[in-house]
Amino acid sequence: MQANQSHLTSPYYFEKSVEEKPPTTAEIKKEMVQAVSDTVSPGKTASNEGINTNDAQKDQNFVEAEFPEGAKSLRSKVGSMLDTSIFDGKERLVKSTAFIHIDETGKVVNVTASGDNEGFNKEMIKTVTAVNSGVAWKPATKNGKAIASIYKMPATMSFK
Repeated sequence: MQANQSHLTSPYYFEKSVEEKPPTTAEIKKEMVQAVSDTVSPGKTASNEGINTNDAQKDQNFVEAEFPEGAKSLRSKVGSMLDTSIFDGKERLVKSTAFIHIDETGKVVNVTASGDNEGFNKEMIKTVTAVNSGVAWKPATKNGKAIASIYKMPATMSFK
């Protein structure tokens, strides 16, 4: 339409065109936000494998797994052993999350990682595995009984 031009439609045609009108970008975004805010945490598996023990637990009978010298010591050891020479500095910001799988005896049975840089993911797996070699964690417990769990350890590196 041009300035000072009007467009007239009958009420019937107007109602019909409004019904067939696709949703606007704002409406789609609003629907997406509602869907995300309404998500439900995944259910427990039979072996309790895959439970993220870092999240605040509503269950008062749950105690998360603990690294022998504490989470601060774990982060310090991983940070000091991490090989940063794999980066050329052009990355600016890299993120990875290590998932430490701990069985009911406190033994680390697997380490996986996920993030936006494959090299950083591999380095996190290598370093976290080395830090946990021969280390016995205090296992997670539920109702006083030791259970298998996954400890989530996020890491971010920025380059200037």
